[in-house]
Amino acid sequence: MYFINDQQVEQINTRIAKVAKSGMFVLGDQTADFESYCEDNLLKQGDRFQHSLLVSNGTVAIELALIALARRNNIRGGGVLMPVMTVPMVKWAIEKAGFTPIMVDVNPQTHCMDINSAMNAFQLSNRIDFPIVGIVFVYTGGLVPFNIEELCRFAEMNNIFFVEDISHAYQTTRLHPMEWKAGCCGDAVCGSMFATKTLSVGEGGIVGFNDKGVYDVAKVIRNQGRNAKGEQVLDNCYNYRASEYTAAIARVKVEWLYPEIIHRKVAANIVRQELEKFSDCSFLDKNIEHDYYKLIVRVKDGRTIEESLRRRGYPVAGAVHRELLCPKDAESAYPGAIDVIANHLCPPLNSGDAAEKFVKGMEGYYAGND
Repeated sequence: MYFINDQQVEQINTRIAKVAKSGMFVLGDQTADFESYCEDNLLKQGDRFQHSLLVSNGTVAIELALIALARRNNIRGGGVLMPVMTVPMVKWAIEKAGFTPIMVDVNPQTHCMDINSAMNAFQLSNRIDFPIVGIVFVYTGGLVPFNIEELCRFAEMNNIFFVEDISHAYQTTRLHPMEWKAGCCGDAVCGSMFATKTLSVGEGGIVGFNDKGVYDVAKVIRNQGRNAKGEQVLDNCYNYRASEYTAAIARVKVEWLYPEIIHRKVAANIVRQELEKFSDCSFLDKNIEHDYYKLIVRVKDGRTIEESLRRRGYPVAGAVHRELLCPKDAESAYPGAIDVIANHLCPPLNSGDAAEKFVKGMEGYYAGND
């Protein structure tokens, strides 16, 4: 159960009723209101990301961002770096946008794309005369690498577009060694609002741009290549729109995002306080304020522990990811990802009760009660 109260329900019902009465079911007032709120609050980074679009889901958010960046910059094809350990939809979005996904290992200390591996992949690609034109960076589990600034500078110096996926990292900020907010440096920032996310709408996605020209192109592409007058101005475009009903729910939920984060943080603190007494358990987010979509617990042989918990009837959220997006015979090329897959698990954060049951299951496991 996610954080919800009667006030939220009333606000959602009021907005949905307005949609039903208006007869305007796409690209109406609710969409405009949600996008305006995101520009002024959720995605605001000083003078960056002042242009946002509501789309049908997080996958098409990435696809639309890449297509718009490519069209605006007259780029056709090439490679896009992405983490080898993430949801396959990131790979599919890159392919649908007309690019070749280039897999990069992850760092066991951050569970995100390894910065040095990404820069090495770019250099290798240049040597074989296959240009890398972009990066899709995923903030896995709401974690922020200590050296992400290096990758941002590298992308800027080499004229590579940088797309940040904050689906796990709404309002995530790394506090040390210097403050760094997820979504603060890219050419585009994308997020999913799928049912399980902290910003939970059911289906839906958000994409923001810091360049008005790219935003203008993306806005037309979202609407099947039609401009605000309904004129067909671009070809080979599809429907990336979300309905006004989605926008109505999203507008309410985004304003209640902070209480949702606090709701999850309470459960996360229960887990953290109890598991830190076990030498096998550690946490990677000590210097990070994040939205607690996931709380990553580093453990030895996480898959075995997860199976034990499920077998004994204890709740567990499982893992951030357990599969690599590469052929089985190529997995040895990604030792960091193999380490991550084997040695972590995630507790349920939907309620304090579920978190307490998870802790009891972990205590039983370490006591040998399997």
